[in-house]
Amino acid sequence: MNERQGKLDRHMCIRILLRSVALAAGIATAAGAPAQSYMEEIQERNASTYEAPWEEKRDVDFPPPPTPDNLVALDAQIIGSGYEYFVDTASVRLGDDQVLRYVVVVASDAGATATYYEGIRCETSQVKTYGFVTRQGAFKPLASSRWMRLPASGPFAYRYVLANLYMCDRDGWPISEKQVLKRLARNSPSGVRLRPAPTDMGK
Repeated sequence: MNERQGKLDRHMCIRILLRSVALAAGIATAAGAPAQSYMEEIQERNASTYEAPWEEKRDVDFPPPPTPDNLVALDAQIIGSGYEYFVDTASVRLGDDQVLRYVVVVASDAGATATYYEGIRCETSQVKTYGFVTRQGAFKPLASSRWMRLPASGPFAYRYVLANLYMCDRDGWPISEKQVLKRLARNSPSGVRLRPAPTDMGK
């Protein structure tokens, strides 16, 4: 009886041990399943919110030279440089690269003018000049065009004013073309102004 009872006890212990292992495996599997799905959810969320490095539009097309009817004056008193500044409302475009591009005419008291095609990147507070209008009345690309910080003083401080008052929101993002035009119309001291034909006055 003792030997038989011993065998029964050993079989019982083995059966209990196997059940314990199976139960532990089941618990581990059940505990691991939500953890795995949670990590997968995090990875999917990160993949969906990943922002690729910013890339500027490669081929920038120049708009037609501005016509007097489309020129809106900026408030030169804010800039205080002694020049007058006019934005071509027909040229304002927000690109897929989130750059607001526009044509601006800079006029001196002597009547000389210069016309530039530029872009403002609100996110980094930078500006880039792509080209200027020559005496022949057509845009010419700059030989060397690069992004620069917005100047807060001097004759080109209008770029800083454009970014902060007309083209960017408080969080540093570009606003829509329609909003830019509304701001230009609302803040222009004299509405549409007529100026002489632009020249190739140097930058």
